[in-house]
Amino acid sequence: MPPPVRYKPPLPVRFKVPKGNIVPLAPNEPDIQLGKTLVAAKPHRITADQIELGRRTLRRLMGRKGDFLVNVHATYAVTQKPHGVKMGQGKGNIEYFVARVPAGRVMFKIPSINPLPGWGAKTCV
Repeated sequence: MPPPVRYKPPLPVRFKVPKGNIVPLAPNEPDIQLGKTLVAAKPHRITADQIELGRRTLRRLMGRKGDFLVNVHATYAVTQKPHGVKMGQGKGNIEYFVARVPAGRVMFKIPSINPLPGWGAKTCV
């Protein structure tokens, strides 16, 4: 029997939405958490493939027993028209999904105090 799911990721939103701005985090509410975290240095749009590659890399480095959380979910649809199509005729099709991540947002979190016990002092992530 598979282990219970800790959280259920949100369903992808199939709305075609405008580009908009990435709203920065409030300066009086820092996103400080215990353990080790991977924090966004600049505001960016992170694709679902990039989030999945980061998750796979952490899983490979930490092994099966390692516990970590993914705090970003790609639910923002990005549309694109096919090449060679003239302007007009409405908005393009949904190509991929992104997460709009402001600077300072925690993307991956390793909650344990000593997450990588087998690593030496020379190894760094």
